[in-house]
Amino acid sequence: CDSQGLQIKGVTINRVRLKIQLVSAGGLVGEDLCEAGVVTRCEWQCGRSGGTTPFNIPVTDLDPNDDRETEEREYVFSLVPLSADGSPIDPSIVQVPPPVRRLVRVGDLVDLGLWMIVGPAAEDVDEDPDN
Repeated sequence: CDSQGLQIKGVTINRVRLKIQLVSAGGLVGEDLCEAGVVTRCEWQCGRSGGTTPFNIPVTDLDPNDDRETEEREYVFSLVPLSADGSPIDPSIVQVPPPVRRLVRVGDLVDLGLWMIVGPAAEDVDEDPDN
């Protein structure tokens, strides 16, 4: 999580937050359910390099304007690297994969695949902060 390039820039990825957004029937992407507290346990220590992240995603009753009677909903998932103070790290410093859309069904596991967070290499960082 802490490449030499990040250390030179004075940045540390302290935690990673999963961003989960419901896609409405009209195709609009909604608020971040993790940040809103609707879904919990969306953050983990940066040193965790694999495994299953346990959280429950509500499938029904999230959008009062959505009257579809189904046990599945579409969501957009993405990653947000966080600094020690909890603020998101600027995307110009740390790159994350593009958001992915998945259909979530009641009782099913959702596979988001492998995601890689990319920080700058030491040789690509200008050590002089004035340049």
